[in-house]
Amino acid sequence: MSTGSQPEEPAVRDNAEARRFELAAEGRIAFAEYNRLSSGIVLTHTEVPPELEGRGFASAIFRFVVARLRERGETVMPVCPVFALWLKKHAEAHDVVHPSYRSALGIPAA
Repeated sequence: MSTGSQPEEPAVRDNAEARRFELAAEGRIAFAEYNRLSSGIVLTHTEVPPELEGRGFASAIFRFVVARLRERGETVMPVCPVFALWLKKHAEAHDVVHPSYRSALGIPAA
């Protein structure tokens, strides 16, 4: 039971074996697939079941990804257009974007 005015952030997990970040809700799974590199990840695809669309589940996954990358001192190459668009709109996450992808997203060099 939450006592705050904001809803709890949905639980996201890193399913390393499947190479994807997952969020389970209402018997469905939203996910963002990735490939691991020595310096971080290439995020290749995001999928949210139609029943879960428009409820912030992709954003919750993306916030988890950014936090995980920061914890590990890693960067991301955002190949997924949904994630790339999200990154463009969230300046607070620009620090985890791999330098070679910054100009393509219109993000200033660090």
